[in-house]
Amino acid sequence: MEVARRLRTKSNPVLVYFITSMPEYAIDGYDVHAFAFLTKPLQYDVVRNKLREGLQRIDKRAGYFITIHHESKIDVINISEILYIEVYGHSVYVQTKDGVKQCTASLKDLEATLLQRGFFRCHKSYLVNLRAITQVEMTSLTLFNGTEVPLSKHRRKNFLNALSDFSGGSYGA
Repeated sequence: MEVARRLRTKSNPVLVYFITSMPEYAIDGYDVHAFAFLTKPLQYDVVRNKLREGLQRIDKRAGYFITIHHESKIDVINISEILYIEVYGHSVYVQTKDGVKQCTASLKDLEATLLQRGFFRCHKSYLVNLRAITQVEMTSLTLFNGTEVPLSKHRRKNFLNALSDFSGGSYGA
């Protein structure tokens, strides 16, 4: 509890999680604005959900940014602004809420960077932001702006699992 109090005196905001076998101290957690108070024995689903909630809060606060390069230009993009990334021909295009940006990175490299940030490779040519999806059909995904992105039948099951994990819901394959 003392460490949490000291952290709160710093200007850098942090999420504080308490893990204990003594739930009677949970009230003290309010004094230091604890994000979560988890009691032992820990349950995997509870820990996973609390960590996911914390990451979402951090992403909302500061955002997560990537840089994309094209010719002599570098763009800095908040990943929450990205709808999907597409490879077409030998070029990679990043579709944002504000338009399209071409980049020199490979789709494989972007996938490695964004995989743990709520993106999924739904097709050999597409990497989609799971936050942008409003509808899932057998062979396509609809995004909030009405755009349809293909969903590979070979990636469908893994996609549905990833979407379920990301959203905390349950989807049938």
